[in-house]
Amino acid sequence: MADGGYVSNISEFTGNGKSFQTLFRNINTLKPARYIKGVDDKLSGFSMVDCTFSETGEVVRIKRYAGKREIVIDYTPTQKHITVKTK
Repeated sequence: MADGGYVSNISEFTGNGKSFQTLFRNINTLKPARYIKGVDDKLSGFSMVDCTFSETGEVVRIKRYAGKREIVIDYTPTQKHITVKTK
């Protein structure tokens, strides 16, 4: 909880605590600032999505981790830049 009594993030755990999702909020505007979701599946293993928002609520960056691959999508007002890394 942030100063002033505002909730700055909300988390939910599922699947015996192996999967989760968390929404972080900007404590000044109360708008979403970041969203993280992790899922542990027996077939595909652990994967995670990390999404960052601008102060106006637009998506700035999405990172996805699955297996040995990381995908990063950076957004600007005029273009989308995708980077794929394999470990």
